[in-house]
Amino acid sequence: MGAVEAASRAHTEVRAEGTQARLGVWLSNVKTRRAGLSGEQFGRLAGLGPEWAQVQGQDSLA
Repeated sequence: MGAVEAASRAHTEVRAEGTQARLGVWLSNVKTRRAGLSGEQFGRLAGLGPEWAQVQGQDSLA
């Protein structure tokens, strides 16, 4: 899922109902705080496909 990993912090998605989601900010926050996610949350994140979310606890992955 390379497109998810390539999102810059400034990236914003416009949802179908017209609201905006700051995907870049969310992605940056999740990467930074991934050690604090529960097992279920981390599993769901890994299911989305980001390469850095496949191995829990590896802080050196960018």
